[in-house]
Amino acid sequence: MADIASILSQYGRENDGYVFALDADGKAISFPESAIEFQPYRNTLRTVNELDEQLPWLRQALNATQSLTGSKLVTIESDGIFGEASYVHLIHFPQTGWVIGLAIPKSQLTAAADHMGFFLMMAIGGLLLVVGIIAAITARNLLGKIQQTTQQVWELIEGETTQELTVGNMNEVGELRQAVNAYGEKLKALLSRLEAIQDELVQNEKLSSLGSLVSGVAHELNTPIGNARMSSTSILDTKKAFMQKLEQPITRDDLDQFLTHVEGGARIVERNMSRASELIRAFKQLAVDQTSDQIREFDLHLLVNEVLLSLRPTLQNEEHSLKVEIPASIQFNSYPGALTQALINLINNALIHAFIERKPGSIQIQATMEETDRVNITVRDDGAGMTPEVQKRIFDPFYTTRLGQGGSGLGLHITFNLVTGILGGRIEVQSELEKGSCFTMTIPLIAPERAQPNSEGAS
Repeated sequence: MADIASILSQYGRENDGYVFALDADGKAISFPESAIEFQPYRNTLRTVNELDEQLPWLRQALNATQSLTGSKLVTIESDGIFGEASYVHLIHFPQTGWVIGLAIPKSQLTAAADHMGFFLMMAIGGLLLVVGIIAAITARNLLGKIQQTTQQVWELIEGETTQELTVGNMNEVGELRQAVNAYGEKLKALLSRLEAIQDELVQNEKLSSLGSLVSGVAHELNTPIGNARMSSTSILDTKKAFMQKLEQPITRDDLDQFLTHVEGGARIVERNMSRASELIRAFKQLAVDQTSDQIREFDLHLLVNEVLLSLRPTLQNEEHSLKVEIPASIQFNSYPGALTQALINLINNALIHAFIERKPGSIQIQATMEETDRVNITVRDDGAGMTPEVQKRIFDPFYTTRLGQGGSGLGLHITFNLVTGILGGRIEVQSELEKGSCFTMTIPLIAPERAQPNSEGAS
Protein backbone atom coordinates (compact mmCIF):
# COMPACT_ATOMS: atom_id res chain seq x y z
CA MET A 1 0.00 0.00 0.00
CA ALA A 2 2.83 2.37 0.86
CA ASP A 3 4.53 1.69 -2.48
CA ILE A 4 1.33 2.30 -4.41
CA ALA A 5 0.63 5.51 -2.49
CA SER A 6 4.22 6.65 -3.13
CA ILE A 7 3.91 5.99 -6.87
CA LEU A 8 0.63 7.87 -7.06
CA SER A 9 1.95 10.84 -5.08
CA GLN A 10 5.09 11.01 -7.21
CA TYR A 11 3.07 10.88 -10.39
CA GLY A 12 0.84 13.68 -9.20
CA ARG A 13 3.82 15.90 -8.42
CA GLU A 14 5.43 15.19 -11.78
CA ASN A 15 2.32 16.52 -13.49
CA ASP A 16 2.03 19.56 -11.21
CA GLY A 17 -1.05 18.00 -9.63
CA TYR A 18 -2.06 15.44 -7.05
CA VAL A 19 -3.55 11.96 -6.99
CA PHE A 20 -6.07 10.32 -4.68
CA ALA A 21 -7.10 6.65 -4.67
CA LEU A 22 -10.01 4.85 -3.00
CA ASP A 23 -10.38 1.11 -2.44
CA ALA A 24 -13.59 -0.90 -2.98
CA ASP A 25 -14.79 -0.03 0.54
CA GLY A 26 -14.41 3.70 0.02
CA LYS A 27 -11.20 3.96 2.09
CA ALA A 28 -8.51 6.42 0.99
CA ILE A 29 -5.31 4.63 -0.11
CA SER A 30 -3.71 7.87 -1.31
CA PHE A 31 -4.71 11.52 -0.88
CA PRO A 32 -3.12 15.00 -0.94
CA GLU A 33 -1.42 14.93 2.45
CA SER A 34 -0.52 18.62 2.33
CA ALA A 35 -4.23 19.51 2.62
CA ILE A 36 -5.11 16.96 5.33
CA GLU A 37 -4.72 17.57 9.06
CA PHE A 38 -1.83 15.42 10.32
CA GLN A 39 -2.72 12.73 12.92
CA PRO A 40 0.45 11.05 14.20
CA TYR A 41 -1.27 8.11 15.96
CA ARG A 42 -3.80 7.23 13.27
CA ASN A 43 -3.57 3.60 12.14
CA THR A 44 -6.64 3.30 9.92
CA LEU A 45 -7.42 4.48 6.40
CA ARG A 46 -9.51 7.60 5.94
CA THR A 47 -12.99 7.27 4.56
CA VAL A 48 -14.64 9.17 1.72
CA ASN A 49 -16.69 11.10 4.28
CA GLU A 50 -13.53 12.27 6.08
CA LEU A 51 -11.95 13.42 2.81
CA ASP A 52 -15.22 15.15 1.93
CA GLU A 53 -15.09 17.12 5.22
CA GLN A 54 -11.44 18.17 4.88
CA LEU A 55 -11.42 18.72 1.10
CA PRO A 56 -14.80 20.34 0.36
CA TRP A 57 -13.74 21.55 -3.09
CA LEU A 58 -13.18 17.90 -4.07
CA ARG A 59 -16.72 16.88 -3.08
CA GLN A 60 -18.03 16.69 -6.65
CA ALA A 61 -15.24 14.30 -7.68
CA LEU A 62 -15.59 12.18 -4.52
CA ASN A 63 -19.32 11.85 -5.09
CA ALA A 64 -18.68 10.73 -8.66
CA THR A 65 -16.53 7.82 -7.44
CA GLN A 66 -19.49 6.19 -5.69
CA SER A 67 -21.20 5.06 -8.92
CA LEU A 68 -18.24 5.08 -11.31
CA THR A 69 -17.91 2.03 -13.60
CA GLY A 70 -15.32 3.21 -16.15
CA SER A 71 -13.56 6.55 -16.34
CA LYS A 72 -14.83 10.09 -16.01
CA LEU A 73 -13.52 13.63 -16.23
CA VAL A 74 -14.81 15.98 -13.54
CA THR A 75 -14.30 19.73 -13.57
CA ILE A 76 -13.49 21.48 -10.26
CA GLU A 77 -14.34 25.16 -10.40
CA SER A 78 -12.05 26.23 -7.56
CA ASP A 79 -9.45 23.72 -6.42
CA GLY A 80 -8.28 24.46 -2.85
CA ILE A 81 -4.73 23.27 -3.56
CA PHE A 82 -4.19 24.89 -6.97
CA GLY A 83 -6.18 28.05 -6.28
CA GLU A 84 -7.78 27.71 -9.72
CA ALA A 85 -10.01 25.43 -11.74
CA SER A 86 -8.82 21.89 -12.27
CA TYR A 87 -9.74 18.68 -14.04
CA VAL A 88 -9.99 15.42 -12.16
CA HIS A 89 -9.62 12.29 -14.24
CA LEU A 90 -11.36 9.37 -12.44
CA ILE A 91 -10.55 5.77 -13.40
CA HIS A 92 -12.33 2.69 -12.01
CA PHE A 93 -10.49 -0.65 -11.92
CA PRO A 94 -13.07 -3.46 -12.01
CA GLN A 95 -10.53 -6.14 -10.98
CA THR A 96 -10.06 -4.60 -7.54
CA GLY A 97 -12.90 -2.10 -7.33
CA TRP A 98 -10.36 0.73 -6.76
CA VAL A 99 -10.86 4.27 -8.10
CA ILE A 100 -7.89 6.53 -8.89
CA GLY A 101 -8.31 10.26 -9.39
CA LEU A 102 -5.67 12.48 -11.02
CA ALA A 103 -6.19 16.21 -10.39
CA ILE A 104 -4.32 18.61 -12.69
CA PRO A 105 -4.65 22.37 -13.02
CA LYS A 106 -6.78 23.30 -15.97
CA SER A 107 -3.96 25.37 -17.39
CA GLN A 108 -1.60 22.35 -17.38
CA LEU A 109 -3.98 19.87 -18.98
CA THR A 110 -2.55 18.97 -22.39
CA ALA A 111 -2.58 16.09 -24.79
CA ALA A 112 0.72 14.88 -23.37
CA ALA A 113 -0.85 14.60 -19.93
CA ASP A 114 -3.63 12.44 -21.38
CA HIS A 115 -1.05 10.23 -23.07
CA MET A 116 0.96 9.81 -19.86
CA GLY A 117 -2.19 9.12 -17.92
CA PHE A 118 -2.97 6.19 -20.22
CA PHE A 119 0.44 4.57 -19.69
CA LEU A 120 0.24 5.28 -15.96
CA MET A 121 -3.12 3.53 -15.85
CA MET A 122 -1.63 0.47 -17.55
CA ALA A 123 1.40 0.40 -15.22
CA ILE A 124 -0.66 0.78 -12.08
CA GLY A 125 -3.16 -1.76 -13.39
CA GLY A 126 -0.40 -4.32 -13.83
CA LEU A 127 1.09 -3.49 -10.44
CA LEU A 128 -2.29 -3.75 -8.79
CA LEU A 129 -2.89 -7.09 -10.43
CA VAL A 130 0.42 -8.46 -9.10
CA VAL A 131 -0.15 -6.92 -5.68
CA GLY A 132 -3.69 -8.31 -5.66
CA ILE A 133 -2.50 -11.86 -6.34
CA ILE A 134 0.19 -11.65 -3.67
CA ALA A 135 -2.23 -10.04 -1.23
CA ALA A 136 -4.87 -12.72 -1.87
CA ILE A 137 -2.39 -15.54 -1.12
CA THR A 138 -1.06 -13.77 1.99
CA ALA A 139 -4.50 -12.78 3.21
CA ARG A 140 -5.81 -16.34 2.88
CA ASN A 141 -3.05 -17.66 5.13
CA LEU A 142 -3.32 -14.71 7.52
CA LEU A 143 -7.10 -14.87 7.75
CA GLY A 144 -6.92 -18.59 8.51
CA LYS A 145 -4.66 -17.96 11.50
CA ILE A 146 -6.76 -15.01 12.65
CA GLN A 147 -9.94 -17.08 12.37
CA GLN A 148 -8.36 -19.86 14.44
CA THR A 149 -7.20 -17.34 17.03
CA THR A 150 -10.66 -15.78 17.15
CA GLN A 151 -12.23 -19.20 17.69
CA GLN A 152 -9.80 -19.79 20.55
CA VAL A 153 -10.81 -16.53 22.21
CA TRP A 154 -14.52 -17.38 21.90
CA GLU A 155 -13.91 -20.78 23.45
CA LEU A 156 -12.15 -19.11 26.36
CA ILE A 157 -15.08 -16.72 26.74
CA GLU A 158 -17.48 -19.68 26.86
CA GLY A 159 -15.30 -21.33 29.51
CA GLU A 160 -14.41 -24.31 27.33
CA THR A 161 -11.13 -26.19 27.63
CA THR A 162 -9.00 -25.37 24.61
CA GLN A 163 -5.69 -26.55 23.15
CA GLU A 164 -2.80 -24.13 22.83
CA LEU A 165 -2.36 -22.39 19.49
CA THR A 166 0.73 -23.10 17.41
CA VAL A 167 2.75 -19.88 17.49
CA GLY A 168 4.95 -20.36 14.41
CA ASN A 169 6.86 -17.31 13.18
CA MET A 170 7.21 -14.57 15.80
CA ASN A 171 5.63 -11.86 13.68
CA GLU A 172 2.57 -9.82 14.65
CA VAL A 173 0.25 -12.82 14.27
CA GLY A 174 2.66 -15.09 16.15
CA GLU A 175 2.86 -12.64 19.03
CA LEU A 176 -0.94 -12.40 19.07
CA ARG A 177 -1.31 -16.20 19.25
CA GLN A 178 1.32 -16.41 21.99
CA ALA A 179 -0.54 -13.73 23.97
CA VAL A 180 -3.84 -15.61 23.54
CA ASN A 181 -2.19 -18.79 24.88
CA ALA A 182 -0.86 -16.95 27.93
CA TYR A 183 -4.23 -15.26 28.46
CA GLY A 184 -6.00 -18.61 28.23
CA GLU A 185 -3.83 -20.21 30.93
CA LYS A 186 -4.30 -17.24 33.24
CA LEU A 187 -8.04 -17.17 32.59
CA LYS A 188 -8.41 -20.88 33.38
CA ALA A 189 -6.61 -20.44 36.69
CA LEU A 190 -8.71 -17.38 37.50
CA LEU A 191 -11.97 -19.19 36.66
CA SER A 192 -11.02 -22.10 38.92
CA ARG A 193 -10.34 -19.66 41.75
CA LEU A 194 -13.61 -17.80 41.11
CA GLU A 195 -15.60 -21.04 41.16
CA ALA A 196 -14.14 -21.87 44.57
CA ILE A 197 -14.90 -18.38 45.87
CA GLN A 198 -18.40 -18.51 44.40
CA ASP A 199 -19.15 -21.79 46.19
CA GLU A 200 -17.94 -20.24 49.44
CA LEU A 201 -20.04 -17.11 48.94
CA VAL A 202 -23.12 -19.17 48.08
CA GLN A 203 -22.75 -21.03 51.38
CA ASN A 204 -22.33 -17.70 53.21
CA GLU A 205 -25.49 -16.43 51.52
CA LYS A 206 -27.40 -19.47 52.78
CA LEU A 207 -26.03 -18.99 56.30
CA SER A 208 -27.09 -15.36 56.17
CA SER A 209 -30.60 -16.47 55.24
CA LEU A 210 -30.66 -18.87 58.18
CA GLY A 211 -29.48 -16.03 60.41
CA SER A 212 -32.49 -13.99 59.31
CA LEU A 213 -34.67 -16.98 60.09
CA VAL A 214 -33.33 -17.20 63.66
CA SER A 215 -33.92 -13.47 64.09
CA GLY A 216 -37.48 -13.95 62.90
CA VAL A 217 -38.03 -16.77 65.39
CA ALA A 218 -36.88 -14.62 68.30
CA HIS A 219 -38.99 -11.65 67.27
CA GLU A 220 -42.16 -13.60 66.60
CA LEU A 221 -41.96 -15.64 69.81
CA ASN A 222 -41.47 -12.56 71.97
CA THR A 223 -45.11 -11.48 71.68
CA PRO A 224 -46.98 -14.70 72.62
CA ILE A 225 -44.45 -15.64 75.30
CA GLY A 226 -44.59 -12.13 76.74
CA ASN A 227 -48.40 -12.23 76.86
CA ALA A 228 -48.38 -15.65 78.52
CA ARG A 229 -45.87 -14.46 81.10
CA MET A 230 -47.96 -11.40 81.95
CA SER A 231 -51.07 -13.57 82.35
CA SER A 232 -49.27 -16.11 84.53
CA THR A 233 -47.89 -13.30 86.70
CA SER A 234 -51.40 -11.87 87.04
CA ILE A 235 -52.74 -15.29 88.07
CA LEU A 236 -50.03 -15.59 90.75
CA ASP A 237 -50.82 -12.13 92.09
CA THR A 238 -54.54 -12.98 92.21
CA LYS A 239 -53.76 -16.25 93.97
CA LYS A 240 -51.69 -14.43 96.63
CA ALA A 241 -54.50 -11.94 97.21
CA PHE A 242 -57.05 -14.78 97.47
CA MET A 243 -54.85 -16.67 99.97
CA GLN A 244 -54.80 -13.58 102.20
CA LYS A 245 -58.60 -13.43 102.03
CA LEU A 246 -58.79 -17.06 103.20
CA GLU A 247 -57.54 -15.94 106.63
CA GLN A 248 -60.97 -14.39 107.03
CA PRO A 249 -64.39 -15.63 106.04
CA ILE A 250 -64.92 -15.24 102.26
CA THR A 251 -68.09 -14.81 100.31
CA ARG A 252 -69.38 -16.61 97.26
CA ASP A 253 -68.63 -13.52 95.17
CA ASP A 254 -64.97 -13.56 96.25
CA LEU A 255 -64.63 -17.16 95.12
CA ASP A 256 -66.40 -16.50 91.79
CA GLN A 257 -64.17 -13.50 91.04
CA PHE A 258 -61.04 -15.54 91.81
CA LEU A 259 -62.10 -18.44 89.60
CA THR A 260 -63.14 -16.10 86.76
CA HIS A 261 -59.81 -14.29 86.86
CA VAL A 262 -57.83 -17.54 86.96
CA GLU A 263 -59.86 -19.02 84.10
CA GLY A 264 -59.38 -15.91 81.91
CA GLY A 265 -55.66 -15.82 82.60
CA ALA A 266 -55.31 -19.53 81.89
CA ARG A 267 -57.09 -19.12 78.56
CA ILE A 268 -54.71 -16.28 77.62
CA VAL A 269 -51.72 -18.46 78.55
CA GLU A 270 -53.14 -21.40 76.56
CA ARG A 271 -53.85 -19.23 73.51
CA ASN A 272 -50.39 -17.66 73.45
CA MET A 273 -48.61 -20.94 74.10
CA SER A 274 -50.53 -22.50 71.19
CA ARG A 275 -49.47 -19.56 69.05
CA ALA A 276 -45.83 -20.01 70.13
CA SER A 277 -46.05 -23.74 69.41
CA GLU A 278 -47.43 -23.03 65.92
CA LEU A 279 -44.66 -20.53 65.23
CA ILE A 280 -41.98 -22.96 66.41
CA ARG A 281 -43.42 -25.71 64.19
CA ALA A 282 -43.50 -23.42 61.15
CA PHE A 283 -39.99 -22.09 61.72
CA LYS A 284 -38.66 -25.58 62.40
CA GLN A 285 -40.10 -26.85 59.12
CA LEU A 286 -38.71 -23.82 57.29
CA ALA A 287 -35.25 -24.35 58.78
CA VAL A 288 -35.30 -28.05 57.90
CA ASP A 289 -36.33 -27.25 54.32
CA GLN A 290 -33.59 -24.66 53.90
CA THR A 291 -30.86 -27.01 55.11
CA SER A 292 -32.15 -30.09 53.29
CA ASP A 293 -32.26 -31.02 49.64
CA GLN A 294 -34.86 -33.75 50.08
CA ILE A 295 -37.99 -33.85 47.98
CA ARG A 296 -41.40 -33.97 49.71
CA GLU A 297 -45.04 -33.07 49.19
CA PHE A 298 -46.10 -29.64 50.42
CA ASP A 299 -48.84 -27.04 50.03
CA LEU A 300 -47.69 -23.82 48.34
CA HIS A 301 -50.00 -21.63 50.41
CA LEU A 302 -48.62 -22.98 53.70
CA LEU A 303 -45.03 -22.70 52.46
CA VAL A 304 -45.47 -19.04 51.52
CA ASN A 305 -47.00 -18.32 54.92
CA GLU A 306 -43.95 -19.86 56.60
CA VAL A 307 -41.68 -17.71 54.46
CA LEU A 308 -43.62 -14.58 55.45
CA LEU A 309 -43.30 -15.47 59.12
CA SER A 310 -39.53 -15.45 58.82
CA LEU A 311 -39.58 -12.11 56.96
CA ARG A 312 -42.23 -10.37 59.08
CA PRO A 313 -39.73 -8.49 61.33
CA THR A 314 -37.91 -7.14 58.29
CA LEU A 315 -41.12 -6.09 56.56
CA GLN A 316 -42.44 -4.42 59.71
CA ASN A 317 -39.23 -2.45 60.20
CA GLU A 318 -39.30 -1.26 56.56
CA GLU A 319 -43.03 -0.42 56.67
CA HIS A 320 -43.63 -2.11 53.34
CA SER A 321 -46.93 -3.81 52.55
CA LEU A 322 -47.06 -7.39 51.35
CA LYS A 323 -50.06 -8.89 49.59
CA VAL A 324 -50.35 -12.62 48.96
CA GLU A 325 -52.75 -14.29 46.54
CA ILE A 326 -52.01 -18.01 46.69
CA PRO A 327 -54.78 -20.58 46.13
CA ALA A 328 -55.03 -23.17 48.89
CA SER A 329 -55.20 -26.14 46.53
CA ILE A 330 -51.77 -26.09 44.85
CA GLN A 331 -49.84 -29.17 45.94
CA PHE A 332 -46.18 -29.72 45.03
CA ASN A 333 -43.99 -32.79 45.09
CA SER A 334 -40.76 -30.88 44.90
CA TYR A 335 -37.96 -29.31 46.92
CA PRO A 336 -39.43 -26.85 49.46
CA GLY A 337 -36.00 -25.68 50.57
CA ALA A 338 -35.06 -24.51 47.08
CA LEU A 339 -38.42 -22.77 46.56
CA THR A 340 -38.19 -21.14 50.00
CA GLN A 341 -34.71 -19.80 49.26
CA ALA A 342 -35.85 -18.47 45.86
CA LEU A 343 -38.84 -16.63 47.37
CA ILE A 344 -36.76 -15.12 50.19
CA ASN A 345 -34.13 -13.95 47.69
CA LEU A 346 -36.72 -12.29 45.44
CA ILE A 347 -38.40 -10.51 48.36
CA ASN A 348 -35.05 -9.38 49.79
CA ASN A 349 -34.03 -8.18 46.32
CA ALA A 350 -37.09 -5.92 46.23
CA LEU A 351 -36.37 -4.60 49.74
CA ILE A 352 -32.73 -3.80 48.90
CA HIS A 353 -33.05 -2.48 45.34
CA ALA A 354 -36.63 -1.51 44.53
CA PHE A 355 -37.45 0.87 47.37
CA ILE A 356 -34.28 2.91 47.58
CA GLU A 357 -36.13 6.23 47.43
CA ARG A 358 -39.77 5.10 47.69
CA LYS A 359 -41.15 4.37 51.15
CA PRO A 360 -43.35 2.65 51.90
CA GLY A 361 -43.57 0.26 48.95
CA SER A 362 -45.69 -2.76 48.17
CA ILE A 363 -44.81 -6.32 47.20
CA GLN A 364 -47.33 -8.74 45.71
CA ILE A 365 -46.96 -12.53 45.53
CA GLN A 366 -49.34 -14.44 43.28
CA ALA A 367 -49.66 -17.99 42.00
CA THR A 368 -51.66 -19.23 39.02
CA MET A 369 -51.79 -22.54 37.17
CA GLU A 370 -50.16 -22.24 33.73
CA GLU A 371 -51.01 -25.79 32.71
CA THR A 372 -52.13 -28.88 34.57
CA ASP A 373 -48.57 -29.58 35.67
CA ARG A 374 -47.00 -26.12 36.04
CA VAL A 375 -47.48 -23.09 38.27
CA ASN A 376 -46.57 -19.45 37.68
CA ILE A 377 -45.36 -17.75 40.87
CA THR A 378 -44.85 -13.99 40.50
CA VAL A 379 -43.14 -11.58 42.88
CA ARG A 380 -44.05 -8.03 41.85
CA ASP A 381 -43.05 -4.67 43.34
CA ASP A 382 -43.88 -1.04 42.55
CA GLY A 383 -40.35 0.22 43.12
CA ALA A 384 -37.66 1.90 41.05
CA GLY A 385 -37.56 -0.65 38.23
CA MET A 386 -34.59 -1.53 36.01
CA THR A 387 -33.11 -0.40 32.71
CA PRO A 388 -32.91 -2.93 29.81
CA GLU A 389 -29.14 -3.10 30.31
CA VAL A 390 -29.53 -4.12 33.97
CA GLN A 391 -32.22 -6.69 33.09
CA LYS A 392 -29.82 -8.43 30.68
CA ARG A 393 -27.30 -9.03 33.47
CA ILE A 394 -29.59 -9.35 36.49
CA PHE A 395 -28.96 -13.10 36.93
CA ASP A 396 -25.18 -12.93 36.37
CA PRO A 397 -23.04 -13.88 39.38
CA PHE A 398 -21.57 -10.97 41.37
CA TYR A 399 -23.51 -8.39 39.36
CA THR A 400 -25.16 -5.78 41.56
CA THR A 401 -26.04 -2.10 41.27
CA ARG A 402 -25.51 -1.61 45.02
CA LEU A 403 -22.08 -3.08 45.67
CA GLY A 404 -21.12 -2.37 49.27
CA GLN A 405 -24.64 -1.06 50.03
CA GLY A 406 -26.42 -4.28 50.88
CA GLY A 407 -26.11 -6.13 47.56
CA SER A 408 -23.81 -9.14 47.15
CA GLY A 409 -24.61 -9.85 43.50
CA LEU A 410 -25.37 -13.48 44.35
CA GLY A 411 -29.01 -13.50 45.46
CA LEU A 412 -30.61 -13.55 42.01
CA HIS A 413 -27.87 -15.77 40.60
CA ILE A 414 -28.63 -18.36 43.29
CA THR A 415 -32.35 -17.96 42.59
CA PHE A 416 -31.80 -18.58 38.87
CA ASN A 417 -29.80 -21.74 39.57
CA LEU A 418 -32.38 -23.03 42.07
CA VAL A 419 -35.34 -22.45 39.72
CA THR A 420 -33.73 -23.72 36.52
CA GLY A 421 -31.74 -26.50 38.20
CA ILE A 422 -33.23 -28.17 41.28
CA LEU A 423 -36.84 -27.09 40.65
CA GLY A 424 -36.67 -27.76 36.89
CA GLY A 425 -38.41 -24.53 35.89
CA ARG A 426 -37.60 -21.14 34.42
CA ILE A 427 -37.53 -17.56 35.69
CA GLU A 428 -38.12 -14.33 33.76
CA VAL A 429 -38.09 -10.65 34.67
CA GLN A 430 -40.07 -7.72 33.30
CA SER A 431 -39.29 -4.23 34.51
CA GLU A 432 -39.63 -0.57 33.62
CA LEU A 433 -38.03 2.42 35.29
CA GLU A 434 -40.24 4.03 37.96
CA LYS A 435 -42.90 1.34 37.41
CA GLY A 436 -41.46 -1.59 39.32
CA SER A 437 -40.35 -5.10 38.48
CA CYS A 438 -42.02 -8.49 38.14
CA PHE A 439 -40.18 -11.81 38.51
CA THR A 440 -42.09 -14.85 37.23
CA MET A 441 -41.07 -18.38 38.20
CA THR A 442 -42.68 -21.18 36.17
CA ILE A 443 -42.22 -24.38 38.17
CA PRO A 444 -43.49 -27.94 37.57
CA LEU A 445 -45.68 -29.45 40.30
CA ILE A 446 -43.48 -32.54 40.26
CA ALA A 447 -39.76 -31.79 40.37
CA PRO A 448 -37.48 -33.60 37.89
CA GLU A 449 -35.38 -36.44 39.17
CA ARG A 450 -31.81 -35.57 40.01
CA ALA A 451 -28.78 -37.37 41.34
CA GLN A 452 -28.66 -37.48 45.13
CA PRO A 453 -25.44 -36.50 46.90
CA ASN A 454 -23.23 -39.35 48.00
CA SER A 455 -23.99 -40.05 51.64
CA GLU A 456 -21.00 -42.33 52.14
CA GLY A 457 -19.16 -41.40 55.28
CA ALA A 458 -21.97 -39.26 56.61
CA SER A 459 -22.44 -39.29 60.34
